Amino acid sequence: MGTLILSKIYVVKMFMYNKFKKQIMSTREKELVYAEEAGDEETVESIINNENETQFSGFINKKLIGVISVIGIATAQLGFPFMYLLQNQKANTQTKCNGEMQQKINQEYHNRNSNFIKSVAPALASSNTITSEAYNTIISSQNQAEEAVKMLIRQGVLIRTITPSGNPIMVYIGGISQYWAAGKVSAYQYGAERRLNYNKNIRQSILGIRINKKEVQIGVLVGTERAEQEWVNPVNPVQQYPYSASIITYKTLLINLFANTPEIVTKGTRSHYYCNECLIDSAAASSKYPYFTELFNVQTYFSSMSSALDNYIGLGVPGDSFDTYYTGSPVYVSGNECGSPVISGFVTDVVNVYDVLNDLAKLSGKNFDDIISRLKLSKDMLKSSAFLSVIPPPNSWSYQDIFEWAKMYLGYDDKLINSMVNFAVILGILLSKYSEEIADEIEDRIYDGNSYPCLDYNECYNYLSKFVDDIYNLVKSEASEKEFEALHICRSQAIEVDENCVNSCFNQVYERLKNLPYYTQWHLGAPDDEGLREAAKAQCEYICSKFNMSKYEECLKNLYPRKGPHIGEI
Repeated sequence: MGTLILSKIYVVKMFMYNKFKKQIMSTREKELVYAEEAGDEETVESIINNENETQFSGFINKKLIGVISVIGIATAQLGFPFMYLLQNQKANTQTKCNGEMQQKINQEYHNRNSNFIKSVAPALASSNTITSEAYNTIISSQNQAEEAVKMLIRQGVLIRTITPSGNPIMVYIGGISQYWAAGKVSAYQYGAERRLNYNKNIRQSILGIRINKKEVQIGVLVGTERAEQEWVNPVNPVQQYPYSASIITYKTLLINLFANTPEIVTKGTRSHYYCNECLIDSAAASSKYPYFTELFNVQTYFSSMSSALDNYIGLGVPGDSFDTYYTGSPVYVSGNECGSPVISGFVTDVVNVYDVLNDLAKLSGKNFDDIISRLKLSKDMLKSSAFLSVIPPPNSWSYQDIFEWAKMYLGYDDKLINSMVNFAVILGILLSKYSEEIADEIEDRIYDGNSYPCLDYNECYNYLSKFVDDIYNLVKSEASEKEFEALHICRSQAIEVDENCVNSCFNQVYERLKNLPYYTQWHLGAPDDEGLREAAKAQCEYICSKFNMSKYEECLKNLYPRKGPHIGEI
């Protein structure tokens, strides 16, 4: 089935277990299950709506009641009906508190409690440079706005944390789109922008870590922190099992904003492709009132469903589906204090419900299309919701916990982390001497997609300060784009990769990746996966890079023989 594996032996066990489970159901559970098995959509919707309002503080968004009803009927035909009210009191309590959590968040938005909003609002991440595949797919789509949002926008969290050396940095944990070109990623939280380094080696490392090349990208990116005003970090992460959960989403807002844009993506010179609207609309949407969508743990709420299936079902509707836009999204549950939000994980491995159930039906010898046709179920609704996994968050938002988590769950190497952090710290120090306007322009031009060798802090500081000065001189002299381009060409040519170092590093990183915990191996793919090797190689090439200052200066001298010791000066 390409994404989920179920054995035929398990299907038999599932039906046997389901027969036993019915004998211990409550009267209300049985009423719902029988209606689902009979395909009585009106009764199913009525029962779920009643339980939602009377027992669970309106946890399920009203527009999604019909969706979960259709899913419950469809899954019931395969032996695992949806049960909303359970004998599991912990699950019932958590879902009720999750409903109260959504009400509290709504109220705080209504009251314009900015600090609270900043703590719960997910960050929206995107890039204005995109791949040719994204450009071609979007311009040929019948619904360009929906396609662009799905492909180019991701959700996550932005965290301000302090390095062991005492320097502030910004860290993004969340979705990474394979359609972003290497360079700069911008993340927006409640209107505030932070820029993140997404060079070609980091990109290849993240994109190489996939299951059979499917889109399950989630990553950690690092950026400078130059702002002096207080930053509000996300609500606390917790290691709490979510029976049900909420996702705060800007997807509908983004689709509407994109729909009012005449030209969402554009083609530039030299086969460069852009989505300038991605940053404009992400900034606009991040400060607006979001919506909720809900998740249900399949083993808890769908009688006898297998742990071989992904862990959760996320609800979506046609035109606003639960798709790869949500990869990397933070998952919210009510904490110990009923109604107070905490983050219990991040979304991975999204695949639509129809595909999963269709494959499951084949294993049990059934024709799923015949089933949904006979019961007049909406195939579009089933395709708009998704099975997904949730990985736990770091233990806290501290520097140590974030990067221990990145090593454990995302396969980041210690030296890769040090290089990323050194670059952000040094760039932040160097930019602090300029005005905000000049610093912004320099920072934008720094993120050209190529890697900055920064494993050695002092070496990185020396060459990066020279490069920042050269960019500043070009900015000050209002140089042409060709001069900026020449500067980047010389920098790129001056980066040398030690192949002996790469060969030694590769074996260490690759072996470490193969020995990560079970979940991470599932997330990364099989140990001999080509993508896993690509990820290890990309990390090692970044780690083993050096900057040849003499080569850089010689290149500039050849390009600008009449210029003085600093580019931009006569």
